[in-house]
Amino acid sequence: AARFIFEWMGHGPEVIEQQIVYFEVLARLSFAPILLAALLGFWSGRGRTVVVMLIELFCALANVVLNYMLIFGHWGCPEMGIEGAGLATGFSAMLGLAVALVLFLAPGSRARFGTWPRRTFDPALFRRVLRFGSPSGIQFALDLIAFNLFVVLLGRLGQVELEAANLAFAVNALVYLPLVGLGTSVTILVGQAVGARQPDHARRSVRSALGLAFIYNTLLGGAMLLLPEWILQIFAREGDPGQIEAFKQATIYMRFITLYLIFDGLYIIYSHAVRGAGDTRFAMAAGIMLSWGTLVLPSFVAHWLGAPATVLWSILVGHVLCACTLFYLRYRGGKWTRMRVI
Repeated sequence: AARFIFEWMGHGPEVIEQQIVYFEVLARLSFAPILLAALLGFWSGRGRTVVVMLIELFCALANVVLNYMLIFGHWGCPEMGIEGAGLATGFSAMLGLAVALVLFLAPGSRARFGTWPRRTFDPALFRRVLRFGSPSGIQFALDLIAFNLFVVLLGRLGQVELEAANLAFAVNALVYLPLVGLGTSVTILVGQAVGARQPDHARRSVRSALGLAFIYNTLLGGAMLLLPEWILQIFAREGDPGQIEAFKQATIYMRFITLYLIFDGLYIIYSHAVRGAGDTRFAMAAGIMLSWGTLVLPSFVAHWLGAPATVLWSILVGHVLCACTLFYLRYRGGKWTRMRVI
């Protein structure tokens, strides 16, 4: 299946072989990040996000060290290349999982939350976890698939367009991920406020997050709009004149990112707010409809008609605008204030 997917993407044979190796290693070790995510939810739900940050930071640093060891063969390790990169990612998640387990089973956690030795299965609570958690997981998976299909369509326009898109999305990740962190804080605060039957407190949390998102987007968006060449120099390769054209294209793409960043911040805040209150079924249905109806389908049609990359980027901006509008209306409707998760 992996070979079929990568061949459909239209990459070169050498690249496909490397992709398959990396993908297979990650698939074998995927249990670690899945279990780690479940354990991190224990602290996120309690508002102990500093613990989550420290564990994630530990994983990132471990990944850097293991990459150095396994990719290039340092400190007595064999040189493993792309396979080493996959192993480093999996092993760093396993180390983070070990740290999370130690903290989860620590005497303080056992005394206060009964994390051990109590192992009683609660079917009713488990069903509620599935009821509210499954839609979020399904939505995230389908959103990720939809976005990756969009990136694949960009890559099929040509090698320059593919590299330019990768550069632009690398910059986008640096800007986008802090907004996701802000959205996570909204999920936690809204969930706690709604659970305590304090919807006004939940609304204040959302308004505060919107203010922070506005300041953040203004500063980062301005930098991306005014200094795109300087930002892209982070990814420059010495002695590679072929990268010049990709940089020119990426500069144009970053203007689109600056535009949709405004709406993306609003979408993240409002969508995390309604999900935090337990409105996950609507979030799933709306997310699937938006990802496939306003992003994937129009992008396939545009690609089939031979449209340039700028048209695909315009579709992406329109998709984010639609998502922002829909979740804003859902938030304003107020149904989320009457939901109960536990």
